[in-house]
Amino acid sequence: MSEYRMKLTGWHALAAVVVVIALVGVRLLTFSDQRKNDALMQDLEVQLMSDYYPDLADRLRAAVDTDDADAIEKVAASVTTTRVDVQSVRVSSPLLDFSSPRDVVVEVRYALVDDAGAREERTRYYLYRHRALGNSWQYQYETGKVRFYLNFL
Repeated sequence: MSEYRMKLTGWHALAAVVVVIALVGVRLLTFSDQRKNDALMQDLEVQLMSDYYPDLADRLRAAVDTDDADAIEKVAASVTTTRVDVQSVRVSSPLLDFSSPRDVVVEVRYALVDDAGAREERTRYYLYRHRALGNSWQYQYETGKVRFYLNFL
């Protein structure tokens, strides 16, 4: 396998650094806050609830298996009062794709809060297909932080 090396010196190196800084700056400036987008927020709530409800059901099932009435009551109270508190929703649109529909990555920071004050903060990244006409959001799959920041195409 051949090895390719490139040496940047002088003004070539400076130009390369400026281009990289410009790309990173543009990427960070293109993230948009979408907490006011009702269509996306409704779909995200469904996604987030489907993520944590199985865990809550498992906790309740484990408490029922112990036959301890106090434990069952405590877990049931926690399960029934747990809610999702969405703190931020940011969308990373592809920089070089101007068509519709396009695949966007949604970063959701949220906390699971119950009446006892327990708070568990989480961050999830979802790939959505967004159609500008009608503001339609279609869930594709869960993705990661790298895809969120490197969403160029």
